[in-house]
Amino acid sequence: MLAAFSLLLTLSCGDGKSRIKPPQSVQSKFEIMYGMNRDIRWESLGQDSIQASFLLDGHPTTAYFDGKGNWLRTETELLPSEVPAVIISTVTGAFHGRSIAKTLQIDESGKELIYRLYLKKGRQVSTVDLNTHGVILINTIR
Repeated sequence: MLAAFSLLLTLSCGDGKSRIKPPQSVQSKFEIMYGMNRDIRWESLGQDSIQASFLLDGHPTTAYFDGKGNWLRTETELLPSEVPAVIISTVTGAFHGRSIAKTLQIDESGKELIYRLYLKKGRQVSTVDLNTHGVILINTIR
């Protein structure tokens, strides 16, 4: 009875994503970029957008593709110790009193590599995007 209730609860609390089997073009592009990975969670985001969630070198990673197999972007979660020192230096200097709650490395088709840091101060969490040189591109901290 408890197992049935848990399953029902899980199914009713969806996040708007649908688990799918990706088109062959998407799966082929994924395998070219990341190799064979047996533990992938494929989801449709609607409007011809597909995401693959998996571990890459031990890091939670999400890759996004369009329905034709074109890669759009990859977001990889990093530990703060894995973020380049220039990024940490900029954040430490510009945002005193904030701690790093989460870091993402975002590689997007046709754009420069960026680092998105989620910075926490008390209960407030804000984001800062920086390029590989430590230049702040987007800042939601007020």
